[in-house]
Amino acid sequence: MPVVKVELVGKQDAAVKKELMEYIAEQISTVSNTPLQNIYVFINEWDAENVLRKDPVITLDWVAKPDRDAAVKAEIMKNVVNKLEELTGIDKSGIPFLITDLPPDSVSVGGVARGCSQPK
Repeated sequence: MPVVKVELVGKQDAAVKKELMEYIAEQISTVSNTPLQNIYVFINEWDAENVLRKDPVITLDWVAKPDRDAAVKAEIMKNVVNKLEELTGIDKSGIPFLITDLPPDSVSVGGVARGCSQPK
């Protein structure tokens, strides 16, 4: 259940945001073999007066799995940052992308922890 948050300064066109969200979901699905329906993508737009540094920040939180190795992460990060630069014109050299691997017992769907058996 990957959850991606893209924090941007200023407003972007709705079509740009939609294309970016779909691209992010497709990249994660393709590169990590995750079903599209399990991927969540959110975009937050901040007023410049509420942000110290103007570069976007991308975070990806997901359940740690052995096949989500450094190569998978690197490919996702590279592709998403390149697409963000292409769509917005923001220089990618200052865009941080943070990935958090969560232990399965720290994630639940429908109130059921991924790393635990069903309660009786």
